[in-house]
Amino acid sequence: MDQNIIDLIIDEITKHPEISYRRPNANELEIFGSPAQGFDITLYIDIRENMLIFDQFHWHYDNTEEEIDDMLNQITYAYLDLLG
Repeated sequence: MDQNIIDLIIDEITKHPEISYRRPNANELEIFGSPAQGFDITLYIDIRENMLIFDQFHWHYDNTEEEIDDMLNQITYAYLDLLG
């Protein structure tokens, strides 16, 4: 997988219009928390690795199928939390 990761996430997010996001460039995605659910999610995609940021915490993921699956699961869990 490559930049299609962000496209895949956006396809899921658009099913929930109450979640706002921004894609500043092809390799970056920002998902914004609401005042009640107060954290943002930022994802950076790169050839070497991917970085996922929640609030002040961040994780690095290799570009292996297992690591990408773990990252997508973490993102799904986090944005479902944003839904309340």
